[in-house]
Amino acid sequence: MTVSRVLNNSKGVTQKTERKVRAAILRVGYRPNEAARMLKGRASRTIGLLVPYLDEFFGAYFHAVQEVAASEGYMTLVGASERSAAQELEQAKEMMSRSVAGLLVATSSGTSNPYAEAEFAKCPIVAFDRPLNRAGVDSVLAENRNGAREAIEHLIGHGHKNILCIGFDAKAYTVKERIAGYIDAMQNARLKPEVHGDLETAESIRQLIANQWQAKRRPTAIFAAQYLSSVNTVTAVMQQGLQIPKDIALIGFDDFNLARVLQSPLTTVAQPVEEIGRRSAEMLFRRLRNEDESKYTTARGTKVMFPTHLVIRNSCGCK
Repeated sequence: MTVSRVLNNSKGVTQKTERKVRAAILRVGYRPNEAARMLKGRASRTIGLLVPYLDEFFGAYFHAVQEVAASEGYMTLVGASERSAAQELEQAKEMMSRSVAGLLVATSSGTSNPYAEAEFAKCPIVAFDRPLNRAGVDSVLAENRNGAREAIEHLIGHGHKNILCIGFDAKAYTVKERIAGYIDAMQNARLKPEVHGDLETAESIRQLIANQWQAKRRPTAIFAAQYLSSVNTVTAVMQQGLQIPKDIALIGFDDFNLARVLQSPLTTVAQPVEEIGRRSAEMLFRRLRNEDESKYTTARGTKVMFPTHLVIRNSCGCK
């Protein structure tokens, strides 16, 4: 029973006893039989991570989550829903069938709650990157609206008045918030917003820029509301033979490794991806241990908001 308590991080074991048990585990090379644990109705030492797609950013989230999980003796099972709420729910059910101990979710469900079914009633869930419409679920988010607003105000400070907003997956909470921040800043400056929120390919962006470039009132700057939007916009602008920022300025949301080595290094709104991943995983494990959360800054069902910051490079017109 004492060994079981140590392996399951249960209460009622002194630090001295825990050290002895863990030393014995290392000495004999003991590994729990997960299949046997599951047959007894216990959760496996695995957590589930559900994301809308796997790119550089969700890859960074996973890395941070896995570090925390490994320190707790857990593995992480990952599912990518390809932005399908139905596929996300199926993946979540599959993970539940494997007796995952809890779920970390960047949902594609929008404002609905796909986790209302009875099988999820006792499953600890922590939402990250975007909130989940379920009572009692903690959320770890970035200040998307403020970050976008700061980016647009920076472009306006450079004298830009005709600023396009180009987005991808506009139904997602993150992109909706960034578009809202763009609109706030434009309206506060008495400028006319122009949003193209669901351009998924470089070709669609190229066509937009080509059409805009022939218009009487050309855009002088672009705000790309998401990583993929930034990459496709840079590609499309180059295909048009335009130079950044000489012909058109650009700020993207989400920093990425290649942003600093582009021909015109990209100014971006950066969010602390690894910190969000670590915090959400830590919150999940606190729930799994049934720890008293009153001593933490976050209570059950509240949102933890991480600030963003503007990374100034050359694409906005700064030197």
